[in-house]
Amino acid sequence: MTTAVAPAPTLADWTRILGLFVAGLFAAAQFAKVAVALPWLAQVYPQAGGWLPFAVSVNGLAGVVLGVMAGGLVAREGPRRMLALGLAGGGALSLVEAQLPGFAPFMVLRLAEGATHLVIVVAAPTLMAASAPGAARPVAMGLWGTFVGIGFAATAVLGAPLLDLGGVPMLFAAHGAGMLALAVILPPILPKVLTSPERLGWTAAHLGTYGSARRAGPALGFVWYTLNFVALMTLMPPILGPQAAVVLPVVALVGTFGAGFVAKFVAPMQVGMAGFALTMITMPAVWLVPEAAQLPVAALAFCVMGMVPGATFAAVPALNPLSPDQAKANGAIAQLGNVGSTFGTPLFAVALMAGPMGLSLMSSALCLGGIATLAILHGKVAGDRDDLSAFR
Repeated sequence: MTTAVAPAPTLADWTRILGLFVAGLFAAAQFAKVAVALPWLAQVYPQAGGWLPFAVSVNGLAGVVLGVMAGGLVAREGPRRMLALGLAGGGALSLVEAQLPGFAPFMVLRLAEGATHLVIVVAAPTLMAASAPGAARPVAMGLWGTFVGIGFAATAVLGAPLLDLGGVPMLFAAHGAGMLALAVILPPILPKVLTSPERLGWTAAHLGTYGSARRAGPALGFVWYTLNFVALMTLMPPILGPQAAVVLPVVALVGTFGAGFVAKFVAPMQVGMAGFALTMITMPAVWLVPEAAQLPVAALAFCVMGMVPGATFAAVPALNPLSPDQAKANGAIAQLGNVGSTFGTPLFAVALMAGPMGLSLMSSALCLGGIATLAILHGKVAGDRDDLSAFR
């Protein structure tokens, strides 16, 4: 009896994978370009006052409301077509934003840009799973899990000289031009994948996605991570010192990409559960060690926490062999990811009233919730042998 060996990825496969990853970096820059340019935007829109920071996060509203609907749209219309539309739309909107309209029109443009961002982050990982042969798929999905962190870092590095050279218009125009170029270059080299003809309303689409453990499972685990990560990245660096703002996101990326490699040998959901368990243990230890050791221990905690998004994206194709189901699962990830990012910081701000250990205990409680959720999902899919591929 012979065992089939999965084909190794070809140069063409890696070209597609890296091209999609670059699309993800530009999608992350839809948030990051405004974050980097906030001091310049404050001069452009002095009347905005305290509303200006919302120009960064308003993009996420589309994900909260329309994440599942975007998954259904990508499943029906095809991820290749929708990725092209998302990149083209996002690029065009960025070019319009570069004209620096009034603050109210600018915020409307940002809201519309959030819809294009949502389409990209649903379509691109679906196409990445289709582009990677079986053995390379967990690694490719682990790479995808790093797109936000690397996208923010790249925008900070490349955006600063553009802002110095030509201000906000140059940064936004460069971003828009890059997205439009990708909209032309990428689609011809991407694979055609199976689509689904079903058209569902808002309620039916949500029931169809969240009523399936296969489709909802990665997102239901991921939300516990996003509740943690953004809040802790906001509230811990002021306590640990300025170096933490640089070190913690970098080591988290190491954990995310590393989880993709581990998921070649260990089921993705088990990798995610391990990430939650290790975070639950290490996060309280940050405040139990001498002050000089607090940042290294926090770095370890963020590294193991970073395993969760890598495992999440690797679990999508493991649980959902068909591309339409993958698109719906990615839509749920986008939705619950934005929910966690939105509500995590206020939750942890309350916990901080009990002191730094309050942050860690809240984190550990949420990690326990993540472990329990994945354990329950394992039980729900135990009757389907195909579904268990992500758990064992």
